[in-house]
Amino acid sequence: VTLDIKYGQTIGIVGESGSGKSTLGKTIINVLRLT
Repeated sequence: VTLDIKYGQTIGIVGESGSGKSTLGKTIINVLRLT
C-alpha cells in the first residue's frame, strides 16, 4: 500500500468489517510518531 498524504490533509478510510481499517490507522499513527 502506498499513501501520499500531505501535512494537514484529511482523508477517509472506508471498507467492510474486517478489511483492515483499524490496522491501517494504527500503522499510520506509529509511522508518524517515529518520524
